[in-house]
This record gives sequence, structure tokens and C-alpha cells, in this order.
Amino acid sequence: MRNSCILISTILPLLVVFHCQSKKQDSNLHEAYEHHKVSVKVRERVGERIENLNIEEHEKEILDRIKERLVEWDESFVEVPGFEHEHDHEDDHDHHHHHNPAPNLSAVEHLSLQMGLLEEIQHIENELARIAN
Repeated sequence: MRNSCILISTILPLLVVFHCQSKKQDSNLHEAYEHHKVSVKVRERVGERIENLNIEEHEKEILDRIKERLVEWDESFVEVPGFEHEHDHEDDHDHHHHHNPAPNLSAVEHLSLQMGLLEEIQHIENELARIAN
């Protein structure tokens, strides 16, 4: 009996710590996925806007730079682990984005990465809006 009490008193705190860390990790990954979903929507808007864009000749160079940044962004866009098959697209048109496999990062690093990707695609959208108006 004494051995089982020692075993329980040793393992129980470890299980509690692991459970709490796991919940925090899950919340970071859920938040990362929320940023990921917003990025997908912004990327789709950017693609649609580029397809429908009529610009002046002097703005073509700016548009080319935006397109280059968009290609780089697409190449950097990654899945969030555990959410690879959660995409819920509202329509059936061809999507301009692709999702690279999730890199081996911590949950906090995934959150930071998705926040950075969202920020970058929003900057691209804002730059495109300046020449589209």
C-alpha cells in the first residue's frame, strides 16, 4: 500500500503539470488556427482583387512587387498542427493559396508564426488597396 501511495504522490503532480501544459499548448494552437483562418480569407480577397484590378501603366511595377511578395507569402504559408483538415471554404472557386505542412515548432512558435503571416498578408492587402483606389 505504501508503494502505491508513493507512486501516486509522485505521478499525480506530473500528470497535473502535463495536463495544464497540454491545455495551454492547445489554446495556443487554437489561437494560431484562428489567425490562420483570417489569413486565408485575406489571401482570397487579395487574389480576387488582383484578378479584377485595372491599374495605370505607372502602377504596374508596384503591382509586380506586390505579386512577388504574394508568391513569397504563399511559399511561407503553413498549416497549424491538428487543424490540417479543418478548412471550411465558402465557395468552390480555385483557391490561390496552398498550405505547406506544419513545421516542427512549439505551440507558442506556431502562434507567433501565424500572427506574422497574418500581419504580412494584411500589409500586402493594404499596399494593393493603395494602388487600386
